[in-house]
Amino acid sequence: MGEIKQVDLSNVANNKITYGKNDIVDEFSGLDGNYIDRDILARIWESAVGKFFILNDGFYDNIECDGQSLQIDQYIKKLYFLGFFFWGKNTERIIVEFEDGVKEIISVTFEDWTVASSDDKSIFKEYSDGKYKTLFATTTKGNMIHIVNFHYTRCDLKHIAKVKNIVLPQNMFMHIFAITIEN
Repeated sequence: MGEIKQVDLSNVANNKITYGKNDIVDEFSGLDGNYIDRDILARIWESAVGKFFILNDGFYDNIECDGQSLQIDQYIKKLYFLGFFFWGKNTERIIVEFEDGVKEIISVTFEDWTVASSDDKSIFKEYSDGKYKTLFATTTKGNMIHIVNFHYTRCDLKHIAKVKNIVLPQNMFMHIFAITIEN
């Protein structure tokens, strides 16, 4: 494994699903009134992924994808995404823009937030359009109690050049909580 680095998402995070004990919550909090206790998620997160992925500690904790562009400016061999889809399994295309003008399209597949990818969390569930697995799960509070599954996928880049930007898809049902890069 090469050197890994967690991408700071604080300037593009635009959605809040975690709430602390002093936060005000109502029927519009989180996703359709369903939210996650931030302290519980932080403990599960640390146990499941350690420092490989970082949980954004700003007001917003995840990206509801809307075509955001992440400036990277470094060489990358692999991209790791942690997130889920709200309302069904889906695959989206993410554009990686290189400094030399080349654009590479990668596919990111996540299952719905209520569905685990496999009974065996140590293996990838394979599909023709990509691989992913469920890393951990927790439960929501609020309007309904759901089990929320956090899915992970790895994308190997084919082009070898300095990455300038990563452009996320325009799909408000895709939620990304963390991105880690490897060079």
